[in-house]
Amino acid sequence: MHGQASARYDYIVVGGGTAGVVVASRLAEDPDVTVALIEAGPVDRSALFRIPGGASRVAFDARYGWGTMTEPQAALDGRQQALIQARVLGGGSTINGMVYTRGAACDYDHWQSLGAQGWSYADVLPWFLRSQRSDRAGVAWHGTQGPVATQRGTSPLAVAGLMLEALAQAGFPILDDLNVASPDGFGWNDWTIDRGRRASTAAAFAGARGELANLDLFVDVEVTGLEIERNTVRGVRVADGTTARTLFAERETILAAGAIGTPKRLLLSGIGPADELRASVLAIITGRLAAAAAHR
Repeated sequence: MHGQASARYDYIVVGGGTAGVVVASRLAEDPDVTVALIEAGPVDRSALFRIPGGASRVAFDARYGWGTMTEPQAALDGRQQALIQARVLGGGSTINGMVYTRGAACDYDHWQSLGAQGWSYADVLPWFLRSQRSDRAGVAWHGTQGPVATQRGTSPLAVAGLMLEALAQAGFPILDDLNVASPDGFGWNDWTIDRGRRASTAAAFAGARGELANLDLFVDVEVTGLEIERNTVRGVRVADGTTARTLFAERETILAAGAIGTPKRLLLSGIGPADELRASVLAIITGRLAAAAAHR
C-alpha cells in the first residue's frame, strides 16, 4: 500500500468478497465516480482457486481464511467446528463448493414483510438474472448475458442417480431446476463453473481484475476502524502491516465484510450494543493494566 497518508474516493467498499466485488464493480460502471475496494486477504493467484477439484484444498487453507471456530457444541461433546470465512479476493465464491443456488421466493417475500422494502422475490430476481450467464437458455429463472457463468449440475457417481430414483419412488418431486421460485423437491444443483474453471466473482467482474481505471483495488489491507465525524461515517482507517492511512468517502462507505467481519468493524468503531461495548472497553483496560503490572 503506497501513496499519501490519506486519499479520497466517492465510494469505499470494505470487503472484496462475493458482495463487495459486485457492488464495487457496479458502482465503477459510472466513469464519473471513483471507488476503493478493500480486501484483507490476497489476490486469488493459486491455480487451485481455478480448478474445481481444488475446492477442498483452498477452503481449509489457513492462508485464505480467518480461522473462525464455533463455540463448543454441547451436542458434539464440547467440540468446536470450523466456521469457514474466506480471506481472499472473491471471498466465498473463491473457496466454496461452487454450488449455485438461491433462496425460495417465500424467503425474500418474508424479508419484505418484516420491513425490508425492495427485497421481495420480484425485486431481487432481475438482479440475479443480470449477474448470471447460464447454459439454461430460454428459461425464465436464469440469465444468459451476465458475467458469472453457471452450468447444469451432474454427477459421475452412479449412486447419486440411484438416490434420485429412490426419492422419486418414495413419492418426492424430482426437479430439473432447483432455482425456480418454489424449489420443493430434489435434483441437481447448478454449478458456478465456466468451461472447466471456477467462476468466482474475482474472475467474473472487471473491478476485481484491475480493469477499471476509476476503481482502486487494495489487497492484503485490513480495515482497522471507521473514520467517524459528527455521528457520520466519513471513511475508513486501513493498515497493511507496515503502513497505516485513512481513506475518505465523499458519498458512501459500504461495509461488505461478511456476517462476522462487518459487525466486528462496527464494534471496533464504537457502534453497537452499549453493554457489549462497555464490557469490551473494560476488558481492554483490565488487560493493559495487568500487562503493565507484570512488567514492573
